[in-house]
Amino acid sequence: MSIVGWYNPLTKRLVPLDDPGMELVMPKEVLKYVVEKEQADTRHSGTNITVTASNGCARALAINRMLDTHPDPQKMWPMTGGTLLHKVLGDMVRNGEWWSEEYHPDKCTHIGRIGGVEMGCKIDLLRKDYGAIHDFKTSFKDKTKWIKPGDRATANNWQSSYAVQLSLCAELVQQATGNDMSETELAIWIVSARWQKMFCDRLTINECLNAEVGVSKNYQSGKRWKYGEILEHIKTMFGMWNEAAVEYDGKLEEVPLRRRIEIVSNLPLFGESMFQNRNGGNMCTDYCAIAKDCKACGGGL
Repeated sequence: MSIVGWYNPLTKRLVPLDDPGMELVMPKEVLKYVVEKEQADTRHSGTNITVTASNGCARALAINRMLDTHPDPQKMWPMTGGTLLHKVLGDMVRNGEWWSEEYHPDKCTHIGRIGGVEMGCKIDLLRKDYGAIHDFKTSFKDKTKWIKPGDRATANNWQSSYAVQLSLCAELVQQATGNDMSETELAIWIVSARWQKMFCDRLTINECLNAEVGVSKNYQSGKRWKYGEILEHIKTMFGMWNEAAVEYDGKLEEVPLRRRIEIVSNLPLFGESMFQNRNGGNMCTDYCAIAKDCKACGGGL
Protein backbone atom coordinates (compact mmCIF):
# COMPACT_ATOMS: atom_id res chain seq x y z
CA MET A 1 0.00 0.00 0.00
CA SER A 2 1.11 3.62 0.38
CA ILE A 3 2.73 6.01 2.80
CA VAL A 4 -0.21 8.34 3.56
CA GLY A 5 1.24 10.31 6.43
CA TRP A 6 4.01 10.49 9.02
CA TYR A 7 4.56 9.74 12.66
CA ASN A 8 6.11 12.92 14.02
CA PRO A 9 8.65 11.79 16.67
CA LEU A 10 8.75 15.30 18.16
CA THR A 11 5.02 15.66 18.82
CA LYS A 12 4.33 11.89 18.94
CA ARG A 13 1.34 12.33 16.63
CA LEU A 14 0.25 10.93 13.29
CA VAL A 15 0.15 13.77 10.75
CA PRO A 16 -0.51 14.24 7.00
CA LEU A 17 2.34 14.07 4.50
CA ASP A 18 2.30 17.85 4.04
CA ASP A 19 2.13 18.73 7.74
CA PRO A 20 4.36 21.82 8.21
CA GLY A 21 5.59 20.55 11.57
CA MET A 22 7.50 17.78 9.81
CA GLU A 23 10.02 20.35 8.54
CA LEU A 24 11.42 20.35 12.08
CA VAL A 25 12.05 16.61 11.71
CA MET A 26 13.58 16.50 8.20
CA PRO A 27 13.82 18.81 5.19
CA LYS A 28 10.69 18.51 3.05
CA GLU A 29 12.83 17.54 0.05
CA VAL A 30 14.18 14.53 1.93
CA LEU A 31 10.68 13.50 3.03
CA LYS A 32 9.48 13.74 -0.58
CA TYR A 33 12.43 11.60 -1.72
CA VAL A 34 11.66 8.92 0.87
CA VAL A 35 8.04 8.61 -0.31
CA GLU A 36 8.89 8.59 -4.01
CA LYS A 37 11.67 6.04 -3.57
CA GLU A 38 9.39 3.66 -1.66
CA GLN A 39 6.54 3.96 -4.15
CA ALA A 40 8.86 3.38 -7.13
CA ASP A 41 10.34 0.14 -5.76
CA THR A 42 8.20 -2.66 -7.19
CA ARG A 43 10.09 -5.18 -5.06
CA HIS A 44 8.27 -3.69 -2.08
CA SER A 45 4.77 -4.10 -3.46
CA GLY A 46 2.16 -6.84 -3.74
CA THR A 47 3.28 -10.36 -2.95
CA ASN A 48 6.82 -10.03 -4.28
CA ILE A 49 9.25 -11.68 -1.85
CA THR A 50 12.90 -10.71 -1.59
CA VAL A 51 15.68 -12.23 0.48
CA THR A 52 15.96 -9.06 2.56
CA ALA A 53 12.21 -8.73 3.18
CA SER A 54 11.88 -12.38 4.16
CA ASN A 55 14.79 -12.16 6.61
CA GLY A 56 13.00 -9.84 9.01
CA CYS A 57 9.67 -9.25 10.73
CA ALA A 58 6.83 -10.78 8.68
CA ARG A 59 4.30 -8.62 10.53
CA ALA A 60 6.05 -5.41 9.42
CA LEU A 61 6.24 -6.82 5.89
CA ALA A 62 2.50 -7.54 5.91
CA ILE A 63 1.58 -4.07 7.14
CA ASN A 64 3.80 -2.30 4.61
CA ARG A 65 2.32 -4.33 1.77
CA MET A 66 -1.34 -4.49 2.82
CA LEU A 67 -2.12 -1.28 4.72
CA ASP A 68 -1.55 2.44 4.34
CA THR A 69 1.11 3.57 6.79
CA HIS A 70 2.41 6.55 8.77
CA PRO A 71 6.11 5.75 9.23
CA ASP A 72 8.64 7.57 11.38
CA PRO A 73 11.00 9.06 8.77
CA GLN A 74 13.87 9.17 11.25
CA LYS A 75 13.77 5.37 11.43
CA MET A 76 13.61 5.12 7.65
CA TRP A 77 16.67 7.30 7.16
CA PRO A 78 19.36 4.61 7.67
CA MET A 79 17.84 2.66 4.77
CA THR A 80 17.64 5.79 2.62
CA GLY A 81 21.19 6.75 3.55
CA GLY A 82 22.28 3.24 2.59
CA THR A 83 20.78 3.75 -0.87
CA LEU A 84 22.86 6.88 -1.32
CA LEU A 85 25.97 4.99 -0.22
CA HIS A 86 25.25 2.28 -2.78
CA LYS A 87 25.09 4.90 -5.53
CA VAL A 88 28.52 6.24 -4.57
CA LEU A 89 30.01 2.75 -4.34
CA GLY A 90 28.56 1.94 -7.74
CA ASP A 91 30.45 4.91 -9.17
CA MET A 92 33.68 3.78 -7.51
CA VAL A 93 33.62 0.23 -8.90
CA ARG A 94 31.90 0.96 -12.20
CA ASN A 95 34.84 0.04 -14.42
CA GLY A 96 36.58 -2.44 -12.12
CA GLU A 97 36.25 -6.10 -11.18
CA TRP A 98 32.77 -5.80 -9.64
CA TRP A 99 29.22 -5.58 -10.85
CA SER A 100 27.05 -3.26 -8.74
CA GLU A 101 23.28 -3.08 -8.32
CA GLU A 102 23.39 0.55 -9.48
CA TYR A 103 25.01 0.01 -12.86
CA HIS A 104 24.58 -3.71 -13.54
CA PRO A 105 21.07 -4.63 -12.33
CA ASP A 106 20.88 -7.48 -14.86
CA LYS A 107 23.92 -9.11 -13.22
CA CYS A 108 23.00 -8.33 -9.60
CA THR A 109 19.26 -9.08 -9.65
CA HIS A 110 18.13 -12.72 -9.69
CA ILE A 111 14.97 -14.75 -9.09
CA GLY A 112 14.71 -18.39 -8.01
CA ARG A 113 12.99 -20.62 -5.46
CA ILE A 114 13.80 -21.04 -1.77
CA GLY A 115 11.78 -23.43 0.37
CA GLY A 116 9.13 -23.72 -2.33
CA VAL A 117 8.76 -19.92 -2.57
CA GLU A 118 9.65 -17.73 -5.54
CA MET A 119 12.13 -15.20 -4.23
CA GLY A 120 14.31 -12.45 -5.62
CA CYS A 121 17.53 -10.82 -4.54
CA LYS A 122 19.41 -7.66 -5.39
CA ILE A 123 23.12 -7.85 -4.63
CA ASP A 124 25.16 -4.77 -3.70
CA LEU A 125 28.42 -6.03 -5.24
CA LEU A 126 29.06 -9.24 -7.20
CA ARG A 127 32.58 -9.91 -8.40
CA LYS A 128 32.68 -10.57 -12.13
CA ASP A 129 34.26 -14.00 -11.70
CA TYR A 130 31.41 -14.91 -9.28
CA GLY A 131 34.05 -15.35 -6.59
CA ALA A 132 32.62 -12.90 -4.06
CA ILE A 133 29.36 -11.30 -2.91
CA HIS A 134 29.60 -8.22 -0.69
CA ASP A 135 26.73 -6.48 1.10
CA PHE A 136 26.76 -3.12 2.87
CA LYS A 137 24.92 -2.36 6.11
CA THR A 138 24.63 1.30 6.98
CA SER A 139 24.21 2.56 10.53
CA PHE A 140 24.24 6.07 11.88
CA LYS A 141 25.14 4.68 15.26
CA ASP A 142 28.54 3.07 15.79
CA LYS A 143 27.23 -0.36 14.91
CA THR A 144 30.76 -1.55 14.19
CA LYS A 145 31.39 -1.79 17.93
CA TRP A 146 29.19 -4.90 17.89
CA ILE A 147 31.48 -6.53 15.33
CA LYS A 148 35.06 -7.34 16.22
CA PRO A 149 37.86 -8.16 13.77
CA GLY A 150 37.76 -11.87 13.11
CA ASP A 151 34.02 -12.26 13.81
CA ARG A 152 32.27 -14.57 11.35
CA ALA A 153 28.56 -15.00 10.74
CA THR A 154 27.46 -18.64 11.05
CA ALA A 155 24.16 -20.52 11.29
CA ASN A 156 24.48 -20.70 15.07
CA ASN A 157 25.63 -17.30 16.33
CA TRP A 158 23.95 -13.94 16.78
CA GLN A 159 25.07 -12.75 13.32
CA SER A 160 23.21 -15.65 11.67
CA SER A 161 20.85 -13.37 9.71
CA TYR A 162 23.82 -12.08 7.72
CA ALA A 163 24.92 -15.61 6.81
CA VAL A 164 21.36 -16.51 5.83
CA GLN A 165 20.95 -13.43 3.64
CA LEU A 166 24.16 -13.83 1.65
CA SER A 167 23.87 -17.62 1.40
CA LEU A 168 20.40 -17.27 -0.12
CA CYS A 169 21.70 -14.63 -2.53
CA ALA A 170 24.48 -17.01 -3.59
CA GLU A 171 21.93 -19.79 -4.06
CA LEU A 172 19.72 -17.61 -6.26
CA VAL A 173 22.71 -16.54 -8.38
CA GLN A 174 23.64 -20.21 -8.81
CA GLN A 175 20.09 -21.14 -9.80
CA ALA A 176 19.89 -18.30 -12.33
CA THR A 177 23.36 -18.54 -13.89
CA GLY A 178 24.49 -22.13 -13.32
CA ASN A 179 27.74 -20.93 -11.76
CA ASP A 180 29.03 -22.94 -8.81
CA MET A 181 28.78 -20.58 -5.83
CA SER A 182 29.79 -23.10 -3.14
CA GLU A 183 33.19 -21.46 -2.61
CA THR A 184 32.10 -17.87 -3.19
CA GLU A 185 33.36 -15.39 -0.59
CA LEU A 186 30.45 -13.89 1.34
CA ALA A 187 31.13 -10.71 3.30
CA ILE A 188 29.23 -7.96 5.07
CA TRP A 189 30.63 -4.46 5.35
CA ILE A 190 29.28 -2.54 8.34
CA VAL A 191 29.52 1.15 7.40
CA SER A 192 29.13 3.49 10.34
CA ALA A 193 31.54 5.86 12.06
CA ARG A 194 34.13 3.46 10.62
CA TRP A 195 34.18 0.41 8.36
CA GLN A 196 34.27 -3.19 9.56
CA LYS A 197 34.27 -6.32 7.39
CA MET A 198 32.79 -9.62 8.50
CA PHE A 199 32.86 -12.86 6.53
CA CYS A 200 29.86 -15.19 6.43
CA ASP A 201 29.58 -18.97 6.19
CA ARG A 202 28.04 -20.35 3.01
CA LEU A 203 24.98 -22.17 4.36
CA THR A 204 22.85 -24.77 2.61
CA ILE A 205 19.14 -24.02 2.12
CA ASN A 206 18.27 -26.35 5.00
CA GLU A 207 20.80 -24.63 7.26
CA CYS A 208 19.24 -21.28 6.34
CA LEU A 209 15.72 -22.50 7.09
CA ASN A 210 16.80 -23.76 10.53
CA ALA A 211 18.93 -20.78 11.51
CA GLU A 212 17.64 -18.52 14.29
CA VAL A 213 17.75 -15.03 12.83
CA GLY A 214 17.86 -11.67 14.51
CA VAL A 215 19.09 -13.11 17.81
CA SER A 216 21.75 -10.85 19.29
CA LYS A 217 24.59 -11.92 21.55
CA ASN A 218 22.78 -10.19 24.44
CA TYR A 219 19.46 -11.94 23.79
CA GLN A 220 18.15 -13.51 27.00
CA SER A 221 14.56 -14.65 26.65
CA GLY A 222 11.55 -14.96 24.42
CA LYS A 223 10.78 -16.74 21.18
CA ARG A 224 13.77 -17.47 18.93
CA TRP A 225 12.39 -17.39 15.40
CA LYS A 226 13.91 -19.62 12.75
CA TYR A 227 14.14 -18.23 9.24
CA GLY A 228 11.99 -21.11 7.98
CA GLU A 229 9.25 -20.21 10.46
CA ILE A 230 9.21 -16.60 9.27
CA LEU A 231 9.09 -17.75 5.66
CA GLU A 232 6.10 -20.02 6.42
CA HIS A 233 4.23 -17.08 7.95
CA ILE A 234 4.94 -15.00 4.83
CA LYS A 235 3.75 -17.81 2.56
CA THR A 236 0.54 -18.20 4.58
CA MET A 237 -0.10 -14.46 4.75
CA PHE A 238 0.40 -13.88 1.02
CA GLY A 239 -1.68 -16.99 0.28
CA MET A 240 -4.60 -15.60 2.28
CA TRP A 241 -4.28 -12.24 0.52
CA ASN A 242 -4.26 -13.84 -2.93
CA GLU A 243 -7.24 -16.02 -2.00
CA ALA A 244 -9.21 -13.01 -0.78
CA ALA A 245 -8.39 -11.16 -4.02
CA VAL A 246 -9.95 -13.84 -6.23
CA GLU A 247 -13.42 -12.29 -6.00
CA TYR A 248 -11.90 -8.92 -6.97
CA ASP A 249 -10.37 -10.11 -10.25
CA GLY A 250 -7.07 -10.77 -8.49
CA LYS A 251 -6.58 -7.12 -7.56
CA LEU A 252 -4.85 -7.25 -4.18
CA GLU A 253 -5.49 -3.58 -3.44
CA GLU A 254 -9.25 -4.12 -3.81
CA VAL A 255 -9.45 -6.56 -0.89
CA PRO A 256 -11.48 -4.78 1.84
CA LEU A 257 -9.52 -3.11 4.61
CA ARG A 258 -11.22 -5.19 7.30
CA ARG A 259 -10.06 -8.42 5.62
CA ARG A 260 -6.50 -7.14 5.20
CA ILE A 261 -6.33 -6.23 8.90
CA GLU A 262 -7.65 -9.69 9.81
CA ILE A 263 -4.81 -11.26 7.82
CA VAL A 264 -2.24 -9.08 9.59
CA SER A 265 -3.78 -9.97 12.95
CA ASN A 266 -3.10 -13.67 12.32
CA LEU A 267 0.61 -12.89 12.72
CA PRO A 268 2.28 -12.50 16.14
CA LEU A 269 1.15 -9.27 17.73
CA PHE A 270 2.97 -6.01 18.33
CA GLY A 271 5.82 -6.54 20.79
CA GLU A 272 6.37 -10.12 19.62
CA SER A 273 8.50 -9.25 16.60
CA MET A 274 9.52 -12.13 14.37
CA PHE A 275 12.89 -10.47 14.12
CA GLN A 276 14.19 -10.26 17.67
CA ASN A 277 17.01 -8.04 18.79
CA ARG A 278 18.78 -7.18 22.02
CA ASN A 279 16.62 -7.52 25.13
CA GLY A 280 14.07 -9.51 23.15
CA GLY A 281 11.63 -7.71 20.90
CA ASN A 282 12.82 -4.11 21.05
CA MET A 283 12.97 -4.11 17.27
CA CYS A 284 9.31 -3.10 17.63
CA THR A 285 10.04 0.15 19.45
CA ASP A 286 13.67 1.03 18.76
CA TYR A 287 13.97 0.42 15.02
CA CYS A 288 10.63 -0.24 13.30
CA ALA A 289 9.40 2.79 11.34
CA ILE A 290 5.76 1.65 11.43
CA ALA A 291 5.48 0.68 15.10
CA LYS A 292 2.47 2.94 15.64
CA ASP A 293 0.55 1.46 12.72
CA CYS A 294 1.50 -2.03 13.87
CA LYS A 295 0.23 -1.46 17.39
CA ALA A 296 -2.99 0.13 16.12
CA CYS A 297 -4.04 -2.97 14.16
CA GLY A 298 -2.78 -5.46 16.73
CA GLY A 299 -6.13 -6.95 17.61
CA GLY A 300 -7.97 -6.50 14.36
CA LEU A 301 -11.12 -4.41 14.05
